[in-house]
Amino acid sequence: MIKLLFLLLLVSCTTSTYINYDEYVHADQVNYIRNPIFTKRLHTTLPGEHHEYVQIGTFLPQNINSFENRTALHSIYALNMCLTNFDQIAFLEVISHERIPLVVISHRDILFPFETIHLENFAKSLGIFNTQVFVKLFPYARSHNYNPSEYVEFFQLARNIFREYAPNSIFVWNISENDVLDSHEFFPGLDYVDWVGITQKAYLTEQRTHREGLKERFSFFYHNYFSLPIMVTFGVSHFSVFNHSYHVDEAANFLKDYYSFLLNFPRVRAIIYSESNANYLNDNFSIMQSEIVLTAYNEIISDERIANEIFHDLGGKEVSVKVRTPYYEISQKN
Repeated sequence: MIKLLFLLLLVSCTTSTYINYDEYVHADQVNYIRNPIFTKRLHTTLPGEHHEYVQIGTFLPQNINSFENRTALHSIYALNMCLTNFDQIAFLEVISHERIPLVVISHRDILFPFETIHLENFAKSLGIFNTQVFVKLFPYARSHNYNPSEYVEFFQLARNIFREYAPNSIFVWNISENDVLDSHEFFPGLDYVDWVGITQKAYLTEQRTHREGLKERFSFFYHNYFSLPIMVTFGVSHFSVFNHSYHVDEAANFLKDYYSFLLNFPRVRAIIYSESNANYLNDNFSIMQSEIVLTAYNEIISDERIANEIFHDLGGKEVSVKVRTPYYEISQKN
């Protein structure tokens, strides 16, 4: 009942409607473009009007210098942190290389996630550095089965605290592609969110393939969620323990195809590659552990639509379609 009332409220606030996923996937994509919810507040462009650079990033490797000796410079490095423990050393490594940190903050206890007592300390630790930083606060709310009202209240409180103690924070509300159909009730509101994000992963084994529907899920997210800049976190597996096989060539081709697809969407402002193979027990998403995948990745990020240098204004050199955040101005079109 609460979800129904929430969706009715969303529809009443906008001329758009929430599109049924099956209907969207099987419709004519060319003629089935809808504006995201709350379009009255922000302007949305259409594919083909891409005038800004896209910033690339990845999760922090063991050594940034050795990583960038094998690939191009990255604008953003992601750091996983617990709300109770700000990792000052890792943060210093990123900003000492003049890169933009993305701090992904998780809970300490799944049973009692919303420990507000730690918010002020974490924000103060971050604010000391007085640098621009992306913050993903408790992503994947639906996947973690958070209570929607408690999550929204916690997110809003956190945003207000960070505004006071870490005013250069850029808050990213992030969901998993698996929850793209029913995460609206977790959205904290446009006053509390600067960017929206989606995490997608491609598993290339027969048992776990996401190849069918990956683009459709992203398109659904793009056209049905909020009209804000988008950060995509993406990874493609080239090895899986499910059949103990490598899929290096397929992964390289898929990587090229999917990045090219994402660059057609002008509100995609950052793509973070999920460089991970931490425990060697699951699918291997590491581009650094396959020369074929790494070569494909380096070819991808040489695209002229991707930044080749660091842009501290988070907008690139040619900002003709501006977006409202605390850090650069709106340009709204009628």
